[in-house]
Amino acid sequence: MYRIVFIIFIFLSLQAAAQSPEKGEKVKKGLKERMLSSDSTLKKIKAFKDSVEKIQLSNTGVDRIQENINRNMNYMVEVQKEQQQKKRTSVIINIAIGTVLFTILIVGLQRRRKKR
Repeated sequence: MYRIVFIIFIFLSLQAAAQSPEKGEKVKKGLKERMLSSDSTLKKIKAFKDSVEKIQLSNTGVDRIQENINRNMNYMVEVQKEQQQKKRTSVIINIAIGTVLFTILIVGLQRRRKKR
C-alpha cells in the first residue's frame, strides 16, 4: 500500500514540476521586450555604453603601461647580456691563467728532468 502511494506521489510531483518549453520561451521573450522598453533600462544601457567609451578612451593609459613594460623588458635583456659578457670574459681570463700556469708547470718539470 505504501509503495503504491509513494509511486503515485512521485509520478504526480514529476508531472507538476514539468513545464512545456513553449510557455517558457514566450515568457522570456515578453520579459525581454518589456525590459527593453522601460526608460530606466534604456538609461542604464546608455550609461553602460558611456562607461565603455570612457574605458576605450583611457586605453591610451594602457598604451603607456605597455611602453613601460617594453622598456623595462629591454633594460632587463641589456643587463642580462652585460652579465653574460662579464661571465665570458672571466671564463676566458681563467682559461688563459690556467694555460699559462700549465705551461709553467710543464717547463718546470722539463728542467727538473734535464738537471738529473
